[in-house]
Amino acid sequence: MHVLLSLFMISSIVASKPDPQAKKLMDKVHNVYEKANTLDITFKYEQSNSDIVGLTKKGQLISKGPMFKLLLDEIEIYSDGKIQYTYLKKNKEVQITEPDDKENKYHPKHIAEIYQSGTHEYSITKKIKEGGNVLIVVEFKPTDKSDPVSNIKLFISEKTNQIEKVQWFERTGDKTLVTFLKSQFNKSFDDASFTLDTKTLKDIHVEDLRD
Repeated sequence: MHVLLSLFMISSIVASKPDPQAKKLMDKVHNVYEKANTLDITFKYEQSNSDIVGLTKKGQLISKGPMFKLLLDEIEIYSDGKIQYTYLKKNKEVQITEPDDKENKYHPKHIAEIYQSGTHEYSITKKIKEGGNVLIVVEFKPTDKSDPVSNIKLFISEKTNQIEKVQWFERTGDKTLVTFLKSQFNKSFDDASFTLDTKTLKDIHVEDLRD
């Protein structure tokens, strides 16, 4: 789980010259998510390596401004922008911390922002058809050769400029594919839905890790 989350982390800032057409496309993609007031995404993620092939799980991400809720099989994360609750289901434990936006890396807005970081060279490599939808593939390669992720591919809908899939390739040979199954924009969410009432959970340990 920690490996999957860390795949979304940006390493270091290094200047790189973008492909003009790719930058134009990524500007459109970023604008799609930047202007959304709320976003509700259902996704699946698949991890594979030499030992594990096709381990697929599903999750949901709901966001509203700085607030977000990430729901996975093993873990749930709630953040109202002031307090963050991480519910480790298997351990029956809730950790309370300061908000950490790095935990919100399933959000396509953050994925789209990689092109602005200066840490990657990127270009449009091809177009493919999937289920009647034309996808533009943008490939990112880190300028820092010590980056554990050697390649990132974004599959972008030519029609909507939304990210449909993201694929990470690690230098170890591990691969992760995240597919956004359904994206709903500007739904209404109460702020209370981004907090976790620990009193509703039975037989759990609550640990406050804030300073």
